[in-house]
Amino acid sequence: MRLRTTLILILFPLVTMIGAGSVSAWFVFYLGNRALNGVTQPTVRENNQYIENQGGLTNLKIVDETKIIEKSVSYMDTYRVTTGEPQKGEE
Repeated sequence: MRLRTTLILILFPLVTMIGAGSVSAWFVFYLGNRALNGVTQPTVRENNQYIENQGGLTNLKIVDETKIIEKSVSYMDTYRVTTGEPQKGEE
């Protein structure tokens, strides 16, 4: 009798959790499928025919990385001055 009770106390939560996990996985898959309904992959070919026909990369503006970093550092330094935090080298 004791073994039967132990087996029930082990199997019942196990089966319950497997069932809950399956239902949850199905529900999340359903929601994701509905959310991405109509989203398609862009047409891209390796031989660049799409880019040439559509004017793809002609309007691309590449920004210099050093300018972005300098602007970010100056912004952070300005923030430190206005908040009273120690600046670089003062710590």
